[in-house]
Amino acid sequence: MLSCRIKLQSIAADGSEHAQEFALDERAALADRLGIVGVDALRASLKVTPTTKDRYRVTGTVRGVVVQTCGVTLEPVSQTISEPLDQTYERDRGRSGLSGEAAELAGEISIDPMADDPPEPISGDAIDTGPLIEETVAMALDPFPRKPDAELEVTEAGTADNDAKPPSPFAALAALKSSDPDTDKGN
Repeated sequence: MLSCRIKLQSIAADGSEHAQEFALDERAALADRLGIVGVDALRASLKVTPTTKDRYRVTGTVRGVVVQTCGVTLEPVSQTISEPLDQTYERDRGRSGLSGEAAELAGEISIDPMADDPPEPISGDAIDTGPLIEETVAMALDPFPRKPDAELEVTEAGTADNDAKPPSPFAALAALKSSDPDTDKGN
């Protein structure tokens, strides 16, 4: 996972601006995890604002250049991304007296699909926005990357003849059965 740690003590009462430019090795590892050709550039511009004593809101933009494989030509195709992000983080103060799985099992869990996402936990003395940035890049990827001039070649079998039916997948089995001399004997 990417790491972009923002120390809580560095956050001003009215909010703080933070920028993170990711190095070549971090971008290469990200490209590998995402299954793409590469990440040529990646930068996050963030604003962290305290909303309560233990809650912080992170807003900003992730910008970069990703390289994927064209679905038609199999050549590399670049895509510039510029995606907003907005996430709330909360420091865990052990309010319930229970932690982790025990807290979940202590009562019923109700989920409102229309409600805002719950805050991400803050562990230690810093907010790590790296996973949020990585998720934002993953969601920005084109699911069907295609070079602008790429054209799919249509072969004779792929013509627009609506009357032509593809051969049945069982046609080969039927041919084998009719040519096998043992199929008609003594069953």
